[in-house]
Amino acid sequence: MAVGPKLFYSLPELSARFMRKIALHQECMDEFASRSEFEERATPYHFANALAILKASGKREAAKELFEEATDLKWNGKPAISWHCLEQTPAVHIQGLEHQAFWDEPPPLAKLLEDNYEDVRKDLQEMQDSWGSSVPAYPNLVETSQGAWDMIQLYSSRTWNADACELMPRTSRFLQKHLPTADEVVLFLLTPGSKVRLHNGGSNAPINLSLGLTGSAGAFLEVAGEVRPFRDGRVVAFDDGSDHRVWHDGPEDRWVLVCRMMHPQLAQAPGRFFCRAWTRRTCFETWDDARHAELEKSGRSEVFGAGKDQKNT
Repeated sequence: MAVGPKLFYSLPELSARFMRKIALHQECMDEFASRSEFEERATPYHFANALAILKASGKREAAKELFEEATDLKWNGKPAISWHCLEQTPAVHIQGLEHQAFWDEPPPLAKLLEDNYEDVRKDLQEMQDSWGSSVPAYPNLVETSQGAWDMIQLYSSRTWNADACELMPRTSRFLQKHLPTADEVVLFLLTPGSKVRLHNGGSNAPINLSLGLTGSAGAFLEVAGEVRPFRDGRVVAFDDGSDHRVWHDGPEDRWVLVCRMMHPQLAQAPGRFFCRAWTRRTCFETWDDARHAELEKSGRSEVFGAGKDQKNT
Protein backbone atom coordinates (compact mmCIF):
# COMPACT_ATOMS: atom_id res chain seq x y z
CA MET A 1 0.00 0.00 0.00
CA ALA A 2 1.41 3.38 -0.98
CA VAL A 3 2.05 5.90 1.80
CA GLY A 4 0.09 9.11 1.26
CA PRO A 5 2.04 12.38 1.68
CA LYS A 6 -0.37 13.53 4.41
CA LEU A 7 0.93 10.69 6.60
CA PHE A 8 4.23 12.57 6.85
CA TYR A 9 2.44 15.25 8.87
CA SER A 10 1.03 12.62 11.23
CA LEU A 11 4.53 11.34 12.02
CA PRO A 12 6.64 14.47 11.52
CA GLU A 13 9.76 13.56 13.48
CA LEU A 14 9.94 10.05 12.03
CA SER A 15 9.41 11.48 8.54
CA ALA A 16 12.13 14.08 9.10
CA ARG A 17 14.62 11.42 10.25
CA PHE A 18 13.89 9.37 7.15
CA MET A 19 14.38 12.39 4.86
CA ARG A 20 17.57 13.38 6.69
CA LYS A 21 18.98 9.91 6.07
CA ILE A 22 18.26 10.22 2.35
CA ALA A 23 19.76 13.73 2.28
CA LEU A 24 23.07 12.48 3.67
CA HIS A 25 23.33 9.51 1.30
CA GLN A 26 26.47 9.72 -0.82
CA GLU A 27 24.56 9.69 -4.13
CA CYS A 28 22.63 12.77 -2.99
CA MET A 29 25.76 14.52 -1.72
CA ASP A 30 27.51 13.87 -5.03
CA GLU A 31 25.06 16.27 -6.74
CA PHE A 32 27.02 19.17 -5.24
CA ALA A 33 29.66 18.28 -7.82
CA SER A 34 27.28 18.06 -10.78
CA ARG A 35 24.71 20.81 -10.12
CA SER A 36 25.07 24.45 -9.16
CA GLU A 37 23.17 26.34 -6.44
CA PHE A 38 20.66 27.42 -9.11
CA GLU A 39 19.39 23.86 -9.61
CA GLU A 40 17.50 21.48 -7.39
CA ARG A 41 20.04 19.25 -5.63
CA ALA A 42 19.01 16.17 -3.68
CA THR A 43 20.59 16.97 -0.32
CA PRO A 44 19.08 20.47 0.15
CA TYR A 45 15.80 19.16 -1.32
CA HIS A 46 15.40 16.43 1.29
CA PHE A 47 16.56 18.64 4.16
CA ALA A 48 14.08 21.29 2.98
CA ASN A 49 11.20 18.80 2.94
CA ALA A 50 12.11 17.52 6.41
CA LEU A 51 12.18 21.06 7.77
CA ALA A 52 8.89 21.95 6.09
CA ILE A 53 7.15 19.00 7.75
CA LEU A 54 8.62 19.75 11.18
CA LYS A 55 7.72 23.44 11.02
CA ALA A 56 4.22 22.80 9.70
CA SER A 57 3.67 20.31 12.53
CA GLY A 58 4.82 22.72 15.24
CA LYS A 59 8.06 20.83 15.98
CA ARG A 60 10.10 24.00 16.25
CA GLU A 61 12.98 22.71 18.41
CA ALA A 62 13.49 19.67 16.20
CA ALA A 63 13.47 21.98 13.18
CA LYS A 64 16.13 24.21 14.76
CA GLU A 65 18.41 21.24 15.39
CA LEU A 66 18.01 19.96 11.84
CA PHE A 67 18.55 23.47 10.42
CA GLU A 68 21.84 23.79 12.30
CA GLU A 69 22.99 20.39 11.07
CA ALA A 70 22.09 21.27 7.48
CA THR A 71 23.84 24.65 7.54
CA ASP A 72 26.95 23.13 9.18
CA LEU A 73 27.23 20.56 6.38
CA LYS A 74 30.38 20.93 4.27
CA TRP A 75 31.25 19.96 0.71
CA ASN A 76 34.92 20.23 -0.30
CA GLY A 77 35.55 22.21 2.86
CA LYS A 78 32.87 24.85 2.16
CA PRO A 79 29.30 25.25 3.43
CA ALA A 80 27.06 23.09 1.26
CA ILE A 81 23.74 24.83 2.01
CA SER A 82 23.49 28.63 2.19
CA TRP A 83 20.35 29.15 4.30
CA HIS A 84 20.59 32.06 6.73
CA CYS A 85 17.39 31.77 8.77
CA LEU A 86 14.97 29.06 9.79
CA GLU A 87 12.04 30.86 8.16
CA GLN A 88 13.57 30.66 4.66
CA THR A 89 14.73 27.14 3.79
CA PRO A 90 13.79 26.41 0.15
CA ALA A 91 15.40 23.58 -1.78
CA VAL A 92 16.99 26.08 -4.21
CA HIS A 93 18.62 28.95 -2.32
CA ILE A 94 20.60 31.54 -4.29
CA GLN A 95 23.25 33.34 -2.26
CA GLY A 96 23.23 37.12 -2.19
CA LEU A 97 19.53 37.79 -2.77
CA GLU A 98 17.99 40.21 -0.29
CA HIS A 99 15.48 38.52 1.98
CA GLN A 100 12.22 40.31 2.73
CA ALA A 101 9.22 38.40 3.99
CA PHE A 102 6.90 41.10 2.61
CA TRP A 103 7.92 43.55 -0.11
CA ASP A 104 6.37 46.84 1.00
CA GLU A 105 7.98 48.52 -2.01
CA PRO A 106 6.97 45.92 -4.63
CA PRO A 107 8.00 45.79 -8.30
CA PRO A 108 6.11 48.03 -10.79
CA LEU A 109 3.94 45.09 -11.85
CA ALA A 110 2.10 45.39 -8.50
CA LYS A 111 0.75 48.84 -9.36
CA LEU A 112 -0.21 47.61 -12.82
CA LEU A 113 -2.25 44.83 -11.25
CA GLU A 114 -4.01 47.24 -8.89
CA ASP A 115 -4.70 49.69 -11.72
CA ASN A 116 -6.38 46.89 -13.69
CA TYR A 117 -8.25 45.41 -10.75
CA GLU A 118 -11.74 46.18 -12.08
CA ASP A 119 -11.00 44.48 -15.42
CA VAL A 120 -9.60 41.38 -13.70
CA ARG A 121 -12.60 41.21 -11.38
CA LYS A 122 -15.00 41.48 -14.33
CA ASP A 123 -13.12 38.71 -16.13
CA LEU A 124 -13.39 36.51 -13.06
CA GLN A 125 -17.11 37.15 -12.72
CA GLU A 126 -17.78 36.27 -16.35
CA MET A 127 -15.43 33.29 -16.25
CA GLN A 128 -17.22 31.74 -13.28
CA ASP A 129 -20.35 31.46 -15.40
CA SER A 130 -18.63 29.37 -18.08
CA TRP A 131 -15.54 27.67 -16.60
CA GLY A 132 -16.09 23.97 -15.92
CA SER A 133 -14.00 23.56 -12.79
CA SER A 134 -10.74 24.60 -11.20
CA VAL A 135 -7.92 22.19 -10.39
CA PRO A 136 -6.80 21.39 -6.84
CA ALA A 137 -3.68 23.45 -6.19
CA TYR A 138 -1.70 21.38 -3.68
CA PRO A 139 -4.17 19.01 -1.95
CA ASN A 140 -1.67 17.66 0.57
CA LEU A 141 -1.20 21.14 2.01
CA VAL A 142 -4.88 21.62 2.83
CA GLU A 143 -5.42 20.91 6.53
CA THR A 144 -9.22 20.99 6.75
CA SER A 145 -11.30 18.24 5.16
CA GLN A 146 -14.11 20.64 4.22
CA GLY A 147 -11.76 23.20 2.69
CA ALA A 148 -10.61 23.66 -0.90
CA TRP A 149 -7.60 25.40 -2.40
CA ASP A 150 -7.93 25.36 -6.18
CA MET A 151 -6.18 27.07 -9.06
CA ILE A 152 -6.57 28.04 -12.69
CA GLN A 153 -3.29 28.63 -14.53
CA LEU A 154 -3.23 31.41 -17.10
CA TYR A 155 0.52 31.35 -17.72
CA SER A 156 3.11 28.70 -16.81
CA SER A 157 6.46 27.54 -18.22
CA ARG A 158 6.40 30.55 -20.56
CA THR A 159 3.21 29.33 -22.17
CA TRP A 160 -0.26 30.86 -22.08
CA ASN A 161 -3.26 28.66 -21.37
CA ALA A 162 -5.36 29.54 -24.41
CA ASP A 163 -8.64 28.32 -22.91
CA ALA A 164 -8.19 30.26 -19.69
CA CYS A 165 -7.05 33.38 -21.53
CA GLU A 166 -10.11 33.24 -23.76
CA LEU A 167 -12.28 33.34 -20.65
CA MET A 168 -10.21 36.16 -19.12
CA PRO A 169 -9.48 38.35 -22.16
CA ARG A 170 -8.92 41.69 -20.39
CA THR A 171 -6.50 40.18 -17.88
CA SER A 172 -4.47 38.23 -20.40
CA ARG A 173 -4.38 41.19 -22.78
CA PHE A 174 -2.70 43.62 -20.40
CA LEU A 175 -0.44 41.02 -18.80
CA GLN A 176 0.88 39.72 -22.13
CA LYS A 177 2.47 43.13 -22.66
CA HIS A 178 4.50 42.75 -19.48
CA LEU A 179 5.62 39.13 -19.49
CA PRO A 180 7.89 37.18 -19.21
CA THR A 181 8.75 39.38 -16.21
CA ALA A 182 6.61 36.82 -14.39
CA ASP A 183 7.10 33.08 -14.80
CA GLU A 184 3.61 32.09 -13.62
CA VAL A 185 0.17 33.69 -13.50
CA VAL A 186 -2.47 31.79 -11.51
CA LEU A 187 -5.95 32.33 -10.12
CA PHE A 188 -6.32 30.80 -6.66
CA LEU A 189 -9.62 29.94 -5.00
CA LEU A 190 -9.79 29.46 -1.23
CA THR A 191 -13.15 28.41 0.18
CA PRO A 192 -14.48 29.49 3.60
CA GLY A 193 -13.03 27.47 6.47
CA SER A 194 -9.94 26.41 4.49
CA LYS A 195 -6.49 26.29 6.05
CA VAL A 196 -3.30 25.75 4.05
CA ARG A 197 -0.29 24.31 5.86
CA LEU A 198 2.96 26.18 6.33
CA HIS A 199 5.13 25.66 3.23
CA ASN A 200 7.47 27.46 0.85
CA GLY A 201 7.69 27.70 -2.92
CA GLY A 202 10.95 25.76 -3.29
CA SER A 203 13.23 28.68 -4.23
CA ASN A 204 14.15 32.15 -2.99
CA ALA A 205 14.33 33.40 -6.59
CA PRO A 206 10.63 34.30 -7.08
CA ILE A 207 8.40 36.71 -5.21
CA ASN A 208 4.61 36.51 -5.38
CA LEU A 209 2.32 39.41 -6.20
CA SER A 210 -1.12 38.43 -4.93
CA LEU A 211 -4.01 40.67 -6.02
CA GLY A 212 -7.19 40.24 -3.97
CA LEU A 213 -10.20 39.93 -6.30
CA THR A 214 -13.29 38.92 -4.33
CA GLY A 215 -14.11 37.53 -0.89
CA SER A 216 -10.89 38.73 0.76
CA ALA A 217 -12.58 39.70 4.04
CA GLY A 218 -11.54 37.15 6.64
CA ALA A 219 -8.65 35.73 4.59
CA PHE A 220 -5.11 36.00 5.92
CA LEU A 221 -1.53 35.33 4.88
CA GLU A 222 1.35 34.56 7.22
CA VAL A 223 4.93 34.87 5.95
CA ALA A 224 7.94 34.13 8.18
CA GLY A 225 5.72 34.56 11.24
CA GLU A 226 4.16 37.90 10.20
CA VAL A 227 0.42 37.97 9.46
CA ARG A 228 -1.33 40.29 7.01
CA PRO A 229 -4.88 40.33 5.64
CA PHE A 230 -5.87 40.01 1.99
CA ARG A 231 -7.83 42.96 0.61
CA ASP A 232 -9.84 43.18 -2.58
CA GLY A 233 -8.13 45.46 -5.07
CA ARG A 234 -4.77 45.45 -3.28
CA VAL A 235 -1.56 43.51 -3.90
CA VAL A 236 0.35 41.66 -1.21
CA ALA A 237 3.94 41.07 -2.34
CA PHE A 238 5.89 38.39 -0.48
CA ASP A 239 8.88 36.07 -0.71
CA ASP A 240 7.81 32.73 -2.15
CA GLY A 241 10.83 31.01 -0.59
CA SER A 242 9.87 31.97 2.97
CA ASP A 243 7.57 29.83 5.08
CA HIS A 244 4.00 30.94 4.43
CA ARG A 245 0.44 29.77 4.93
CA VAL A 246 -3.06 31.05 4.23
CA TRP A 247 -6.43 30.56 5.87
CA HIS A 248 -9.94 31.85 5.33
CA ASP A 249 -12.41 32.65 8.10
CA GLY A 250 -14.69 34.76 5.91
CA PRO A 251 -18.13 33.85 4.52
CA GLU A 252 -17.38 34.00 0.76
CA ASP A 253 -15.03 32.26 -1.64
CA ARG A 254 -11.75 34.14 -1.79
CA TRP A 255 -10.19 34.63 -5.22
CA VAL A 256 -6.75 36.12 -5.88
CA LEU A 257 -4.64 36.57 -9.00
CA VAL A 258 -1.00 35.68 -8.34
CA CYS A 259 1.91 36.72 -10.55
CA ARG A 260 5.01 34.78 -9.57
CA MET A 261 7.97 36.84 -10.78
CA MET A 262 11.73 36.95 -10.52
CA HIS A 263 13.33 38.54 -7.47
CA PRO A 264 14.01 42.23 -8.31
CA GLN A 265 17.76 41.82 -7.87
CA LEU A 266 17.78 38.92 -10.33
CA ALA A 267 15.59 40.81 -12.78
CA GLN A 268 17.78 43.92 -12.66
CA ALA A 269 21.20 42.22 -12.73
CA PRO A 270 20.91 38.59 -13.88
CA GLY A 271 24.56 38.32 -14.89
CA ARG A 272 25.70 39.15 -11.38
CA PHE A 273 24.12 35.94 -10.13
CA PHE A 274 23.73 33.62 -13.12
CA CYS A 275 27.41 33.95 -14.07
CA ARG A 276 27.95 31.57 -11.13
CA ALA A 277 25.75 28.92 -12.80
CA TRP A 278 28.70 26.91 -14.13
CA THR A 279 26.41 24.19 -15.52
CA ARG A 280 24.75 26.82 -17.77
CA ARG A 281 21.32 26.01 -16.45
CA THR A 282 19.05 26.90 -13.57
CA CYS A 283 15.69 25.60 -12.40
CA PHE A 284 14.18 28.20 -14.77
CA GLU A 285 16.17 27.95 -18.00
CA THR A 286 19.25 26.67 -19.86
CA TRP A 287 21.50 28.63 -22.21
CA ASP A 288 24.07 28.28 -24.98
CA ASP A 289 27.67 29.52 -25.33
CA ALA A 290 26.65 32.98 -26.53
CA ARG A 291 24.31 33.53 -23.57
CA HIS A 292 26.96 32.17 -21.22
CA ALA A 293 29.53 34.66 -22.50
CA GLU A 294 26.98 37.47 -22.19
CA LEU A 295 26.18 36.55 -18.59
CA GLU A 296 29.86 36.31 -17.65
CA LYS A 297 30.59 39.71 -19.20
CA SER A 298 27.63 41.43 -17.55
CA GLY A 299 28.35 39.61 -14.29
CA ARG A 300 31.91 40.97 -14.16
CA SER A 301 30.64 44.46 -15.02
CA GLU A 302 27.87 44.38 -12.40
CA VAL A 303 30.13 43.07 -9.64
CA PHE A 304 32.83 45.64 -10.48
CA GLY A 305 30.25 48.42 -10.61
CA ALA A 306 28.81 47.42 -7.24
CA GLY A 307 32.24 47.42 -5.67
CA LYS A 308 33.01 50.84 -7.15
CA ASP A 309 29.77 52.29 -5.83
CA GLN A 310 30.44 50.92 -2.37
CA LYS A 311 33.95 52.35 -2.37
CA ASN A 312 32.68 55.83 -3.28
CA THR A 313 29.86 55.79 -0.71
